[in-house]
Amino acid sequence: MRSISFLLFALALLLASCKSNQVLLKFSNKSSEEFKELFVNVRGEEFTFTNIKNGEATPRIKVKNTYGYCFAKVVTEKDTLFFRPQDFVGEKLYTNGKLTMQFSIVKDDGGRRILVIDSRR
Repeated sequence: MRSISFLLFALALLLASCKSNQVLLKFSNKSSEEFKELFVNVRGEEFTFTNIKNGEATPRIKVKNTYGYCFAKVVTEKDTLFFRPQDFVGEKLYTNGKLTMQFSIVKDDGGRRILVIDSRR
């Protein structure tokens, strides 16, 4: 009986240690343009990626936690666009798993080009 209890305890400990306390995050280009440079700041951690074509994504990075958005700067052939997030009460903080932030360039009501983020688990 003791060996079964020990075995169950060891298995529970192993499963607990396998659970990752990090988010595997990648960024994808859903615009019709190439991103010459993508700079992101994820809760104080800064990353820069270059030459991300339409439909491509960056390699996954590991971060401790993130929301479904972050500060971003995209340099295209035409211009430089920024996404400056506003914190909202009740936003989900992701602390584990995989997340993809998809970047698109759209026109606002005034016809200006803006950068938008859509997050996917």
